[in-house]
Amino acid sequence: MQLYLTLAFIYLVLQLIHGGHVASSNSCREENFAEISRGCNLSHCLIVQTKIHPVKHSEIGNMDEFCGYSYNTMSDTQIPPHKSYSEMQERIKNLPSCSEYDEIVALFYPNGSVAARPLTERHEVAASKAEPPVKNLTVTIDNRDVLIAWEPPVSLCPITSYKISITYTDPSTFPDHHKEIVHLNASLQDHQYRISAARADALYHVCVAAEINLSVSAEQSCVRVKTPGKALPAPRDLRLLNSSSTSLNVAWQPPDDISSDEELDSNTYLGRREIKISNFEIAVQDNTTSNAPVLTFSLPGDFKTFIVEQLKPETQYHIAVRANYEEGMGPFTGKIFSTGPREDSTPSEHTDIAVSPAAVQSNIDEDNSRDKTGENSDCGTGDMNPGTLLILTLVVASMFKLVENPFSLI
Repeated sequence: MQLYLTLAFIYLVLQLIHGGHVASSNSCREENFAEISRGCNLSHCLIVQTKIHPVKHSEIGNMDEFCGYSYNTMSDTQIPPHKSYSEMQERIKNLPSCSEYDEIVALFYPNGSVAARPLTERHEVAASKAEPPVKNLTVTIDNRDVLIAWEPPVSLCPITSYKISITYTDPSTFPDHHKEIVHLNASLQDHQYRISAARADALYHVCVAAEINLSVSAEQSCVRVKTPGKALPAPRDLRLLNSSSTSLNVAWQPPDDISSDEELDSNTYLGRREIKISNFEIAVQDNTTSNAPVLTFSLPGDFKTFIVEQLKPETQYHIAVRANYEEGMGPFTGKIFSTGPREDSTPSEHTDIAVSPAAVQSNIDEDNSRDKTGENSDCGTGDMNPGTLLILTLVVASMFKLVENPFSLI
């Protein structure tokens, strides 16, 4: 029995503590109307309970309901509300933007009995400028375009548009900068924006913010990106005119279009101006050897041919040419060409012919017999001394290298 009384006493104490706590912490479970009614010292005073019931939403999940209390004097006399009422108002401010809640108002007598049936009204929390920013903002370079992409923020507020702030600085006109603001309809649902023909060699600062009802902007997300330099044209039609074992004669044509648009700003067009070529640069590298050195040659801007000399026979060479403009170097145009076969410069070998004395004597005898028969009428019919004939034969043989040392036959 004593244990039962002890437990009952503890329960009552907890109830009293809980009742007081509920009124001060905006809970709506067990109101302590006696404690709340002390705030109104008039004889005719009703307690007004305002219960806030947040509407369940997939983005925010479940939230507990909470209450605030005020007084109705049934007269023009104004009584300050209970402290729980101001706490309730603060909690409403902390509800997610654009979320909904039901406001349930009921009247109670100081003893806790119901004085009037509750009335329910649904409300929406106003959007605030503290909305979350867009996610994963990226800026990439696509050829000459700047592509801006992002993901929408997690918010209950209906996003009507996106505000895109674009600022770029041209190094040639620094510190001047140019700014543009774009409002993109959120119904497009592509969450990206493209800056076509962006300024070359410029620093872009891009910020994106979600807009609620075209008036309230969420926190901005910003990123910077540097655009590449102006794309300059490359020489074309690189070809081989002729080659040898140690040289390559190449030719090319200048770029097709070496003029560009010139503008003072986005609204003032100054026309087109020609981009002048200062000089051509030729790069030559042995394509058959790894880490081969690159030989470079500089030519005047009006040259269209060049002979690369002192090369190795039967070797592939990568030859590239590019133009040097006032704005900088253009891209290379390159091809692989091969030198010709090695030219043989070794003297031809002559085979020595050995002639025997007997053969020489046979020729002498034959010539003598012709002279005797008168076949050689131009030389007369007189007899020639055999010794003289032998010496003449040896001299002739020596002239035609038939005998190495003709006098050894005498």
